[in-house]
Amino acid sequence: MAGVLSSRERLLVSFNRFSIKFWTRFPSALSNLVQDFKRNCEAKGNPGEKWNWHEAELRGFLKQSIPKILEEHSIRVFVDAIDEGGDRVARELVREFQSLVAEPCTKSNSTFLICFTCRHYPIIEFEGEAKICVEKENYEDIVTYVRGRLTDNNAKVSEVRDMIIERASGIFQWARLVVDRAKELLLEEGNKEGQGRNPADPLRPAYTLSGTLGAHKPTESRRY
Repeated sequence: MAGVLSSRERLLVSFNRFSIKFWTRFPSALSNLVQDFKRNCEAKGNPGEKWNWHEAELRGFLKQSIPKILEEHSIRVFVDAIDEGGDRVARELVREFQSLVAEPCTKSNSTFLICFTCRHYPIIEFEGEAKICVEKENYEDIVTYVRGRLTDNNAKVSEVRDMIIERASGIFQWARLVVDRAKELLLEEGNKEGQGRNPADPLRPAYTLSGTLGAHKPTESRRY
C-alpha cells in the first residue's frame, strides 16, 4: 500500500527524530553528525532528494553522543506509544536503548533513564525495568472522578455511578467519556420531568447506559 512505511523505514525515522532531539539540546555532542551532514550536502545535494541518512549512521552518532552528554548532564528520555511503530520496531528500539543504558559513564555521576509507554502487546522486556500498569493504579482516581461528576445520591444516579466504576476496568479516559454521556441522559430525564410529561422510569438512564456500556468496552491502557 502506497505511503505505508516498512519496519526498516520506521526505524530510520525513529533514529532520525532521536538524533534531532539530542542535537537541539546538546549540539556539541553531535558535532560529527553536523559535519557529516554538511559534507553530504556539498557532495551529493539536497537531503531527502539526493541522499538520506542510513539507520546505522544515526545509531553510531547516538552511541558516540551519549557518553559525551553524560559527562556533564543526566539524560531522561520519554518514548510514548512505542508499540505504534510495530512489533519489530518496538523491540529493536528497546534493544538499542538497553545497550546504551548498559554502558556506564565513568567520568561523572550522571544518570541515563528511559521511560517507554506501550500497550500490553508487544511484550517488551527491558532488563532492570520498573513497570507501571496504569489500569491497576487508576481505581481510586476513577472512583473520585465519577463521584465528583455524578454527585446526586438518589437511586438512579447511584446505579449509574456504580455501573461506570465497575465497568471502567481501570481505564480513566473511558470513564470520563461515559460520565459525559451519563450526564446527558440524566439531564434529558430531568428536563422531561420538569416539563410535566409523564414520569419516565427513573432508572431509564441506567438501562440506556447499560446498553451503551455493553456495546463499547474499555480498550486496554498503556503500561510504562
